[in-house]
Amino acid sequence: VFDASDCCSDKTNRFFVLMRALLDWQDQPTPLEFFAYLFYGLAAVGAGVVRVRRAKRAIATRLEDLRKAAAETTADAEADENQA
Repeated sequence: VFDASDCCSDKTNRFFVLMRALLDWQDQPTPLEFFAYLFYGLAAVGAGVVRVRRAKRAIATRLEDLRKAAAETTADAEADENQA
């Protein structure tokens, strides 16, 4: 699929020797590994997008609740001032 042996050789570069021992890194991956990495990357980005959208929705809902509570408090305070 691609060849990264010039910069990322798992035989000469000590970091990539460690990565091969820990994560089975290869500087010349098979097509199956390439598509597995691609699928994992797409799934990770997709999960991140979903989480960000949920967080934005939750923040917007919370902000709206706080604004309603502030408006009610202000209205109650004005009503108390008018009665006094």
